[in-house]
Amino acid sequence: MTYSGLISFLVTIISIFTGLVFTLIVTRRLDQTHFAMWSLIGGIIAYSMAFSPISNYWLGRHIARGEKESVTGIISAIIFSIAAIGVYFIATLILSNSSDVDFKILLFAILLVPFSYIVRCFLTIVSSYKPQGASYSTLIFEITKIPIGFLLVYILDLGIIGAITTAAISHLAQLIFCVVYSKERLKEQFHRDVFKNWLKLSWLPFFAALHDRIINLDSTIYTLIMGSVTGVAFIGIAKTIGNLVSNTSSISVGLAPKLLATQDIQHTELMIDRILLFAIPTLGFTIVFARPSLWVLNPIYVDAVNIVYLWSISHFTWVIYGIFTSTMESLERVDIGFKAKTKEYLRSRLFTVRIVFVVGYSAYIVILTLVFMVLSKFESDTLETIFWWGVIYAISNISILIVFSIMTARQISFKFPVRKTVKYTIVTLFSCSITYFLISKYLEYEESIFEFGPNLIPYMLLFGGLYFGLVMLWDNDSRKLFQQIFQELKK
Repeated sequence: MTYSGLISFLVTIISIFTGLVFTLIVTRRLDQTHFAMWSLIGGIIAYSMAFSPISNYWLGRHIARGEKESVTGIISAIIFSIAAIGVYFIATLILSNSSDVDFKILLFAILLVPFSYIVRCFLTIVSSYKPQGASYSTLIFEITKIPIGFLLVYILDLGIIGAITTAAISHLAQLIFCVVYSKERLKEQFHRDVFKNWLKLSWLPFFAALHDRIINLDSTIYTLIMGSVTGVAFIGIAKTIGNLVSNTSSISVGLAPKLLATQDIQHTELMIDRILLFAIPTLGFTIVFARPSLWVLNPIYVDAVNIVYLWSISHFTWVIYGIFTSTMESLERVDIGFKAKTKEYLRSRLFTVRIVFVVGYSAYIVILTLVFMVLSKFESDTLETIFWWGVIYAISNISILIVFSIMTARQISFKFPVRKTVKYTIVTLFSCSITYFLISKYLEYEESIFEFGPNLIPYMLLFGGLYFGLVMLWDNDSRKLFQQIFQELKK
């Protein structure tokens, strides 16, 4: 589990930098309106993915337990993608009639919907028995985007159309890899009875994914109330940097399949330690490098530094409560054989965990809508509006984390690594203080990215060297882990 997790994390780190190159191409080439539309398209696609959990929710649990349902999942994904295209089309009609977005551009992006469904299905299959394979496919997706995006967006100057085309071609490359990587799974058969059971119990995955649909309403609500997409561009930038923190969750890629197969809570204890070892310094990194990162992406967004802070904190809480929810749901056995009654499913952790998400994010959307309406009435500027957006989002996630912490402590007996958390935090604060002091005193914000970018590298290396060097000196388990990693690299 640690092996696949570390491989996934390493590939994710590489993907961050390759993805950053594409993000630079997009942010430097698209104006604020088109970049906001790019972020908006992502939100609409996420909303159109509502049918995906009907099959993927059960597919991963089946495969982790050794059941052969891959082909059933793939055919189901193709069927559900057709319905999703209709959802996406309706959403574009509503938005184009209520704001200044370009209907033709939104309509062109509809080709990303079927790719999203089929790729997600394959990622579910691969993640359930070869977790690192999902990360390899992500790396292919990110690497493919660079030359194609550079050609279409930067050289040919096709703008957002070029960005959409780039995403589609990259998804195709990712899909080809997944098909080859899991080719032995394609020899399985389609099981009609299993598909019927998925449809019969579709209310549960629908409910389980409802919070995703709810939370992705925030950008749409902002656009409808404010009548503009400018603020969405700033939030999109903040999410891009905040994703550095959430990407540390890739370390736990093997946790759910392992718990589904073994029911051993010690895997959770180990994974919390591994996650905190990397998530805490990554949070510190995004805070220290928030302003320089915004300058690199595009100097026009540099005033949104406070939004990056808030979004990074939110992503950190997301990583932590993701361990709790994955553990509680993976240890649940009610779905084996599909013999349980509806009442049993309603009492299971498959349902109760998702109630917390739905209630928490529903409250977030309601409060956010009211705040947007008030700020719109008083004609608040964009930065003030998105600042309060970030505050509400951070408070919502922290509240959800507290609830899940209590639930996990009551239902599952495990030890939280308090002492190691304190160690990681102290070392992170020290590394942040030294690096921030040097950045604020010596770093010059050059307008040219080719001059400014390389100047950041020594500060990044300093931060990483300070943190990991001090952690290895202070913590025996971390030192042993890194020694094992070095030995594996030698092989």
